[in-house]
Amino acid sequence: MLKYRKDIDGLRAIAVLSVVLFHAFPSMMPGGFTGVDVFFVISGYLISGILFNEFESNTFTYAGFYTRRIKRIIPALILVLISVLAMGWYTLLAQEFESLGKHAFASVLFFQNFNLIHESGYFDNASELKPLLHLWSLAVEEQFYIFWPPLIAWLLRKKKSVTQGILWGIGISFLVNLLRLEIFPSETFYAIYTRFWELLAGAWLARLHFDHPELKSGFKFSKWASLIGLALLAISFGWINKEDAFPGFYAVIPILGSVLLISSGPNALINRYLLSSRVLVWIGLISYPLYLWHWPILSFVRILSPATALGLGNASMVKGICVFISLLLSYGSYRWLETPIRKRTLKSIGGVPITSVLLLTFFGLGTFGKLIELNQGFSNRFAGKRNEVILRKSADFVPVPLKECNKLYKSENFTDLDWCLTNLIESKQDVVVIGDSHSTSHSEALARYYLTKGRSVTAFGIGDTLGLMGVESKVGGYRTETSIFSFAIREKAKTVILISRGPIFIAPRKTKDFRTIGTRDEKDHSEKNREKIYQNALDRTLKELDLAGIETIFFYDNPDLGFTPEELCLKRPVQPYGVAPLDPCGIPTTRVLERQKTYRSIVQSVVSKYPHVKTFDPYPFLCDDRLCYGIREGTLLYKDAHHYTPEGAEWVGRHFNF
Repeated sequence: MLKYRKDIDGLRAIAVLSVVLFHAFPSMMPGGFTGVDVFFVISGYLISGILFNEFESNTFTYAGFYTRRIKRIIPALILVLISVLAMGWYTLLAQEFESLGKHAFASVLFFQNFNLIHESGYFDNASELKPLLHLWSLAVEEQFYIFWPPLIAWLLRKKKSVTQGILWGIGISFLVNLLRLEIFPSETFYAIYTRFWELLAGAWLARLHFDHPELKSGFKFSKWASLIGLALLAISFGWINKEDAFPGFYAVIPILGSVLLISSGPNALINRYLLSSRVLVWIGLISYPLYLWHWPILSFVRILSPATALGLGNASMVKGICVFISLLLSYGSYRWLETPIRKRTLKSIGGVPITSVLLLTFFGLGTFGKLIELNQGFSNRFAGKRNEVILRKSADFVPVPLKECNKLYKSENFTDLDWCLTNLIESKQDVVVIGDSHSTSHSEALARYYLTKGRSVTAFGIGDTLGLMGVESKVGGYRTETSIFSFAIREKAKTVILISRGPIFIAPRKTKDFRTIGTRDEKDHSEKNREKIYQNALDRTLKELDLAGIETIFFYDNPDLGFTPEELCLKRPVQPYGVAPLDPCGIPTTRVLERQKTYRSIVQSVVSKYPHVKTFDPYPFLCDDRLCYGIREGTLLYKDAHHYTPEGAEWVGRHFNF
């Protein structure tokens, strides 16, 4: 049997505190999310150590192993799920509650990690509004423990070296992590096969201690190993940040640090005097329920309190209170729920074995989650309590339908064309819109505007691209719209309109699905100076279109709110006391202008060289001296943080004057 080590509970405390601080105060602990990697090592070490002992003594049974897992994992998780679903029922809008039900179902079946792969990423603004997002790591662990015992049994039955098998597993999983990170970053962050090596790192150490018991209490250089291990964790928590490609090579830092601290033994300097301290051991004992509780509490506060979500007012104090409440609930869960079940003082309820009660309740919650999803969030929950904010449509707003035209231009071999929309009747091009998804937001309003002039519009687009010539955008792989420009010039289009989310290409930020957009010049393949790349691409594009005699209109990018107005600005059916929707619905204008400062400066300097180029700036119609708005005069302008609703595009389109 493994001897209890207080220092490992202390290491648990450091791991969970880093995660909690990252979620509550990210600037204080920018790499705190790597605490999850520390948990993976600890789990791999402790559980594998138990498995090796049981297999060696022929006492292992799958029933016994999974019963222990049920009693360890499910009690606190049930309590959190009940609380989250109840809170969601009374406070969330239908779409939000539908998403919560979907996540609850995925969490119960332990595939929340795969459920999140195709949604927005771990570091996106939208992630803060998902109360069960954090259960992805629990899914990874439980998936590991589905495969790990049978793999150990197979290795032992085939008389293979368990250590060798573990090292092969670490090598393969780590290599897959490196190979898939650039192309599929979101999948690599969440998937079990790219995190397998982290749990196996703990398993390798457990096997080393199993084969060499004398090493359990440490080794010759344990003192230095513990110091280096702590230093590596400090580097991980303070130096790694959410902009780094992760896991990748960066994950080696927290993994190696954890392995060194555990392998140093309980008597090493750091382990004995820091990790075994009373406070850290206490936090370590409640680390699991603390991990479960802290995120839903922070998430609901961000959902229900727009000021907290946007970091306004007394947001720091509010989040501090959330952390304190999380500690209290975690202690209560540990003291009065987990401990009685694990120590068998609570063996049954109403004569039904506790394990059966736990499983029935757990899967019942998953079933309820699925019902929420299938019933689209039970939108009739608050019949008669209509939202006080009425989102009005303009009386004369008549959408101009644009038909799909991808097949029409299939022979043109446009590189990675994502969409093509047109109201063109004849084959000759008139107005051609080129850009990313921001150009799509404008397409209908532009078609409506030009219809009054008897002109047609065709909009070509590729998501997450600059919408400029001679430059490639890297999102998984490199993509470019140069071929579309060549087409517009060859077909003698009268007008080309350029619309894209320019600021994000100059100041790198994570996109909604955990990808960083990179850029490079098509000619020299340079990637380093993003500002220069953008400036050269814009200059090249305007020059080529000017030489071709094509009227060019450049659209400045619209303000990026950083939040979804529908989530933070509408009054909820049940609004918590003292909390109100964001009103007026917007963010400080100074924040928007600061984000776009470099971008606007570059555009102005380049456009000034071409007197025939026209520009359109939506900023004056969406912002005033104080705020940039998400809702104005009852009109919902944005469908998310930075894409217009049809009504929002029409609002801006009223001011077209080119």
